[in-house]
Amino acid sequence: MLTLRKAVLTSFTFVVLCFTFSGVAQADPLVLTLTNPNQTITAGSGFSVEFRAIVTNTGSTSMSPTGIRGIPIISGLVGVGIISLDEFFFAFDGERVAPGQTLGPRPFFSVTIPRDASVGTVITGSVVLAYTGGLGQQLTNSVPITITVVSPTAAVPEPTTMILLGTGLIGMAVKARGRRKATKSREG
Repeated sequence: MLTLRKAVLTSFTFVVLCFTFSGVAQADPLVLTLTNPNQTITAGSGFSVEFRAIVTNTGSTSMSPTGIRGIPIISGLVGVGIISLDEFFFAFDGERVAPGQTLGPRPFFSVTIPRDASVGTVITGSVVLAYTGGLGQQLTNSVPITITVVSPTAAVPEPTTMILLGTGLIGMAVKARGRRKATKSREG
């Protein structure tokens, strides 16, 4: 009888402890938002596009801030030149986000497109932020991203250039007219 009572008491204590400490091991969920998920880049430029992000702690289960210790996981970007995560390590890594608080917008990562990318190419992918929470490695929501390669825009001449060109043409026309008059007066 004593062992049954001891077993029941031990089981009850274990269940109470599990419910008591279940909130301690939990981390609040982080939500990732990109402020500019759709980017365009000029063909032949070889330039980079920078994606900016906001990280929001949407939970309230923990009174302590959730730390961002992880890395962005970028998938599906086939045909890109270089993906740089330097921005993430400078702006987000090691930061803490308190429950209900937002961090950002800050630079998140950048993508360089090769110079030989053809006009009309659309590169799609997605990004999630892997971070360490109370339950180990966790992932934020997946955010779709799009990069479109566009044709370079034609240079638009300045108004003063147009005025200078117009004045030059008028001057040439006046001079040609003067030559014609001079030729007619000598002939006639």
